[in-house]
Amino acid sequence: MKSLRFTLAFALVITIYFAYVMLFTSPLLFQIYQVEVFDPMHRYLAMVGGSLLVVIALGNALALVRPVKYSGIIIVLILYHLARFIVDLILVAQGGIGVATLLPEMVYFVVVAGVLVRFFPQKASEEALEKEKVDLSKTNMEVHDPGYLDEMKKD
Repeated sequence: MKSLRFTLAFALVITIYFAYVMLFTSPLLFQIYQVEVFDPMHRYLAMVGGSLLVVIALGNALALVRPVKYSGIIIVLILYHLARFIVDLILVAQGGIGVATLLPEMVYFVVVAGVLVRFFPQKASEEALEKEKVDLSKTNMEVHDPGYLDEMKKD
C-alpha cells in the first residue's frame, strides 16, 4: 500500500504542476514542447486541458487518501495514463513532435500506469469477492430453503 500511495503522490504532484502550467503559464507549455504557434485558440485548448488535469488531480488526491475505497478512481487513472501514452505514440508516428521531446513524458505515463496496475489495492478486490459470495449465498438460501418449496407446493 505504501508503494501505491507513493506513486499516487508522485502522479498528483506532476498532474498539479502541468495543470498549473497549462492554466496560468501557457507560453512555458509551448516552450516545453518546442511549439512556435501561440494564438488564442491554442491558449484556450491549453486552459481546457489544464482544467481537466485539475479534475484528474482531485480524483488522484481522493485515491491517495483512501486507495481501497476509491479503487475505481485508480482504474480511471490507469486508463488516463495509458491513453496519454497512446496519444504520444501517435504524435511520434505522425512526426508532429520529435521523439526526444516526448520520450520523458511517454516513459512517465507507462511507468505510472504499470506501477498503479502492479500495486492496485488487493483489499478492494477481496472485499468485492466476499460481498459477491454473501449475495450469492443469500440467493442460494432463498432458492433452496425447504420452507420456500413447501409454500410453492401449496400454491
